[in-house]
Amino acid sequence: MPTTPPPPSTTDVAAQVAVVSGVDSNVFVTQRSDGSAARHPAAFVGLEGSYGLRRAGRLAEEIKDVRVFGRLQQYAPLGPSFEGREGRVGLAWLGATRLGWRTMVTTTSISTLGSVQAARGTDGAKVSFDPLSTRRTAWITSNAAVLAHQVSRAWLFARRVGVEIGGTVRDEVPGRAGSVHRGFDYIVGSTRTSLARRVSARTTVEGALRLDRMHTAYVLDRSATPRNVGPLDSVSATFTLGAVHARTRALTALGEAGVSLAVPRIGDPALVLPAVSAGLVHATTSWSASALAGFQYAFTDPRVGPGPASTVTLSLVGRPLGGAAHEDLYLIAEAAGQSTKVVAGTNDGARVDAGTASVEARYNLGQGFGLLCGYDFRFGRFTGPSAPPPFVRHVVFLGLSLAWSGEGRIAPMATLVRPTDPIPIGR
Repeated sequence: MPTTPPPPSTTDVAAQVAVVSGVDSNVFVTQRSDGSAARHPAAFVGLEGSYGLRRAGRLAEEIKDVRVFGRLQQYAPLGPSFEGREGRVGLAWLGATRLGWRTMVTTTSISTLGSVQAARGTDGAKVSFDPLSTRRTAWITSNAAVLAHQVSRAWLFARRVGVEIGGTVRDEVPGRAGSVHRGFDYIVGSTRTSLARRVSARTTVEGALRLDRMHTAYVLDRSATPRNVGPLDSVSATFTLGAVHARTRALTALGEAGVSLAVPRIGDPALVLPAVSAGLVHATTSWSASALAGFQYAFTDPRVGPGPASTVTLSLVGRPLGGAAHEDLYLIAEAAGQSTKVVAGTNDGARVDAGTASVEARYNLGQGFGLLCGYDFRFGRFTGPSAPPPFVRHVVFLGLSLAWSGEGRIAPMATLVRPTDPIPIGR
């Protein structure tokens, strides 16, 4: 019987650039001699750019995507004067390859080098709690590989291996002798092994075992000289049973429950903690919304220490208004919160709370041009020894973007990096 050969491999290139300006109510916060917070508001203008190469294989699942990106942001202080320039460069990779009809291997990697105000947020909902240092130049690389094997129609085996490494080029507290830090900071390695079974057309159950090991060479103590009181080694193992159930074609419920066995510091007694999570995901062809919540032992910030963490995330992404009149309008609304009790390092018993909320609108003007505007809120608080003032920040922005794709297969308004995303240079 004749068969239809798979389509040939194709290669697409894409470039993006955006110019964004706005006002930031608190670029970073420092601490006065009386312990009060000194905030640093500023107007800013930023230039963000990226260039990507995507190669699609003969099979739909096979892709190889590499991207270089960069950002330069200039601040004009509206209050106390400070060095008003930040920047980063980075390289990202995504690859998916089939090893036969039943086995898929996926690899991801992202590495960045950047220089930012040391007391501002640097990675997602996390906040850098170091109000004494004014600037930090650092690097981070995060890499992972996932092997998925379809054992049978009902059973799927998966194994994930990941490693994250971070270091500092230079970090210094002005006027304090012995405060200069540079070099390797931490390494976090993890593996996750899972076995899933489809029990019905709508429901899949899964058992998973995750192992994590963290070695932190630099453990920050703001009151010490030198400020590094490391090293710190921590390990944990988490076993969970979970299920994913498609209630309708658009609505999916997911949840898992299990137990974590953690040793916050090698040589300390082990902790036994619950590990639970639950969520809802609603997805259509034009938009998606999700709500997720969980509690588990986590390495929230290696420079501070590990501990049990509660998290919640909400998101709405896409074109929820519908209709031809709104097909060029793309919305992004997100909120996240996290609270971690530190149980190792120099901050035993301390608590780290962080939260974000943002809303952004993008409008496609055609010919690759787009308008973007939005609002971003961030909050961070460290409760413990030598606690710095809380970090509160509001940002409003307006910008113009330009995107180009050789074959038009990469949606520019959906993939443009948000201008309020913190520069991820390490934790």
